Amino acid sequence: MFRQCFFQLIFLGLSYTLCAQGTRLRPSSSKVTAIEHYTLSNGLAANCIGQGFIDTKGRLWFNPCRDAAREFRLSFFQYDGTQSFFYELRPDWLSEQAMAPVLYLLGETSNGFLFGADRENKFLFYWHPETREQHFVKLKQGEVLLNMDSDENGEILVLTLNQANETYFVTNLTDESRKGINIKLDFAGDFIPNTPSQFAYPFEVTSNKAYFFHQRKGLVQFDRKLQKISYTPWSDYSNILPVLTNYLDVPVPRESATQI
Repeated sequence: MFRQCFFQLIFLGLSYTLCAQGTRLRPSSSKVTAIEHYTLSNGLAANCIGQGFIDTKGRLWFNPCRDAAREFRLSFFQYDGTQSFFYELRPDWLSEQAMAPVLYLLGETSNGFLFGADRENKFLFYWHPETREQHFVKLKQGEVLLNMDSDENGEILVLTLNQANETYFVTNLTDESRKGINIKLDFAGDFIPNTPSQFAYPFEVTSNKAYFFHQRKGLVQFDRKLQKISYTPWSDYSNILPVLTNYLDVPVPRESATQI
């Protein structure tokens, strides 16, 4: 039997854990927890869950794990503890006969939009569960999604990579022109740490700046107003031993890198 804990909730100061074919922790007066299983019989859409979060309305959203999403063509879904709810989002350029795309979520904006991408790395989207307003943006040829994040103003920034010339892009998804900044990093003579073979790209956005960790450069930072780039090398961080490598820095797409 497959069993994987995937999510922890902090609610009213108490801790809960949900698992696919796994557990829910029930609080007691002494904060000692008891365990209850959630499976398909409890209305969970999939036993294999990759990622989840609670939105500002208190709703629970989950992405099926990569294998389940591909085998059963499952997109993200909402779960209320007894049943799962799916929402079909379809770009205008898809014909009615075409199969609906398989989508996954990466977060929520301050104004309630959920955002994410399709699992074939073809387009990005943001969608509002209440108004059902939806927007889709195609990725360019050779452009690979690494991560997305939203700032406090509700703008969604996208970190992508052009694998052909190893150029990184940070663009604003909520701007139709997707204006942004190109980040061309020089790797000559770089020392890098022993990072995992599949390196994920943490991405953090504020109103003025955006940051991401790069496998060879360390912390890359750019100023959104001044359009300037700087970075803090791995050697500036303690307890990280650098090693010299000579392989190309071409990461796998985010979907396979993090196995959402």
